[in-house]
Amino acid sequence: MIDRELLERALRQFPSKPGVVERVMRRRDRKNRNKRITAATVALIIGAVAIGTLVTAFEGRSQPRPAAPRPAGSVTEHRRSVTLNFSLEPHPFGGGNGLIAAGRVKVPDGLNACRSYVTVEIQRWKKLAGSWKTVETALTSREGKYKKDVSATWDPVNPGKYRAEAPRQVRRSGDDICLADKSAPVMAPLG
Repeated sequence: MIDRELLERALRQFPSKPGVVERVMRRRDRKNRNKRITAATVALIIGAVAIGTLVTAFEGRSQPRPAAPRPAGSVTEHRRSVTLNFSLEPHPFGGGNGLIAAGRVKVPDGLNACRSYVTVEIQRWKKLAGSWKTVETALTSREGKYKKDVSATWDPVNPGKYRAEAPRQVRRSGDDICLADKSAPVMAPLG
């Protein structure tokens, strides 16, 4: 770093305009200040990106919350959503592919009793009757997932339209009502 006295002695040897030393010192101070501001800005941006990444990474991984305590004798209704997807998997005993229905029951408020070990009805649209008919039932896992072989109800040439329904259920001695939900209709794949 240049010492102020040394700079002034060197400048006395040459004729110069008044205030040169002050201008040089102000310029040096301004450059140092700008470097500190740039470093602080970069640090804030890196910190914000790190926090954003952590929030995004852990956002969807929260554990279901237990239902909030409520007065005795009160009843709470819990909305649910059910999904349905199909996949073709080889039959374990040979003979081509089988149709596997799979999906999940979700409860926005996190009540496990409305998603874990609940019945899901897999229904097929019956054109002649003009209504849905339950062709299989499945039981969800602890996480609310289900999987069922529906090959017996499936015609690979005329696959048909299916949906899943989580029927209304009363839980915990009537304190909780799990509302019914139906998935969007899904066309089964061709065989």
